[in-house]
Amino acid sequence: MVAKELIKVGLKPEQGVGNMNQGRSTIMTLKANKDGFGLGYVPTRKDRQQALEARRQRTIAKLKGERMPKKKMIIPHIRTTFLASAMLQSYREDEDELALPFANELSINATADEGFTTPPLPDGRDRRDLDQHSVTTTFFK
Repeated sequence: MVAKELIKVGLKPEQGVGNMNQGRSTIMTLKANKDGFGLGYVPTRKDRQQALEARRQRTIAKLKGERMPKKKMIIPHIRTTFLASAMLQSYREDEDELALPFANELSINATADEGFTTPPLPDGRDRRDLDQHSVTTTFFK
């Protein structure tokens, strides 16, 4: 159905679908994840060797008619994997020194002072005076 509509408009099979004929003219194929590593992970030499050894052991076990015991993956708690920004906020000077090593590992694009306030609204009202009706009527004017 979609292909018929595109052909009616004048699209040729060798062209891309952008307004300047940009885009891919060939079909994309996905690469298989043979090693079993996650998305974006670059394995080290040691990781590759361990994966190769595990694959060998599985193959030998299949040939002998045995089953390989699966190694359980230990997944850490989400708090240890993804640090919240509140964990890095310090209220005392000595805490700044403790938070600095953690902050260097993260890519923080912006920081704020303690005196940071939200900008005022264009019509001079305070944020707590807003209701849904006034926001929508102001937006559509």
